[in-house]
Amino acid sequence: MKLYLSLIFGFFCFYNLLSQGCSDAGFCTLNSLNVKKSDSLDSKYTNQIKIGGSYGKADHDIQVISSFIEYHKEVSSKTSADIKLAFSSQNGETASGLSISNFNVSDLYLNVNWKIVRNMQFTFGFKVPLQDGNMKIKGAPAPLDYQASLGTFDAIFGVAYNIKNIYLFLAAQQPLTQNKNSYLNCNGNEIVYNLQSTNKFERNGDILLRISYPIQISNKFSIIPSILPIYHLKEDTYFDSCNNRSETITGSKGITVNGNLFLGYDLTRRNRINVSAGFPLVVRDVRPDGLTRKFVAGLEYQFRF
Repeated sequence: MKLYLSLIFGFFCFYNLLSQGCSDAGFCTLNSLNVKKSDSLDSKYTNQIKIGGSYGKADHDIQVISSFIEYHKEVSSKTSADIKLAFSSQNGETASGLSISNFNVSDLYLNVNWKIVRNMQFTFGFKVPLQDGNMKIKGAPAPLDYQASLGTFDAIFGVAYNIKNIYLFLAAQQPLTQNKNSYLNCNGNEIVYNLQSTNKFERNGDILLRISYPIQISNKFSIIPSILPIYHLKEDTYFDSCNNRSETITGSKGITVNGNLFLGYDLTRRNRINVSAGFPLVVRDVRPDGLTRKFVAGLEYQFRF
């Protein structure tokens, strides 16, 4: 037990020293692409509801609060489905010191899971945007850092596989449509953000690999450390109306590597509390999509019925 406590203490000390950014277009937090030991709850119930939220510190001192409600249904011993509704709030200041705040519903996630063999599961689904990525703040176009949704309709595909007590997740998320963002960092803007222009932004896809190792401390308490590399496949682009030309955002392609820790406690055979923390180890040079987080801390409650 002393060893486990030392590891946790060291994890959070290291976590507090880091100050770069991690990036998640949505698929990192899907139920089917995570290990939170929900299988330790009573398996005779085939329905599950999760409610949770997180706090993150983004680039440019923007504070991001996210929340969600998710429903999981086990249709059969090999098939299940998930539906998740997400909300987002951004708070910060512009370059001129103007306070900016935005809260809205963000995205709807729909996915189906098939367990091919006992230790392998496939996931296929979609992220449906509930915003177009071009919400105006104080009457002016806002950068993606302050948007509740990226505004893209995405396809998501993933494979989960476990070898003894090591869980591996490989997934891809590809935008099928683009958003309608019209923010330009040009002279004469009514509100000065000094952030990357994202007018007619075209975002490319991501792939991720998550490696998790659950540690069962007691019958009710578990710790799950994870490493999470995310690779952004191509450099994104935007249309520079100031100079009337399409621009490639150099440095937006590349890898982000994140560390995650989940702490789970079974309140009863049907109820569980999960606490999570995430931090970056490696980041892309440029993150124009506004997904950067210097750290993220979350809390969720799950109930089976």
